[in-house]
Amino acid sequence: MLEGILVLKIGMSGEEEKDIDEQLKLWELKTNPATVGAILADGRAVMVERLKRYSRPVWIVRKAIVPILNKHGVTGWHRMPYYDLVQTLWKWLKKYPEKLWGKYIGAIVGFYMTIFELDEKIVDEIVDVAVKTIREVLKEYNKAKEEV
Repeated sequence: MLEGILVLKIGMSGEEEKDIDEQLKLWELKTNPATVGAILADGRAVMVERLKRYSRPVWIVRKAIVPILNKHGVTGWHRMPYYDLVQTLWKWLKKYPEKLWGKYIGAIVGFYMTIFELDEKIVDEIVDVAVKTIREVLKEYNKAKEEV
């Protein structure tokens, strides 16, 4: 009953109109498993290389806090908020100059302490180690970028 009545407007000004059949044909082409598979297969090597390049620094920082968690007996899924804290620190600190880090660290730590009710003693140790490790990793990371 609604067939032929439904019209989708494309663009802000609506100059171009497509009926629902045209839109469905486009959607079917974009979601065709063969098309999607070909795109993923063609780009897989690049995606794997990017994953290695961009994930390595995060893992270095995460590994640095493992001895602290072991020392305090934090095991299993209880480690996840601490890992997430470190990953969030990495995400934000790598973007900004070191002179601004204090503000971000305070905000991030405050958020995690409040939301996850983490042990303050453990968080302080983790933040100290994480910031030192992030500083070292960023030096190597930036040095490697300049060489390329």
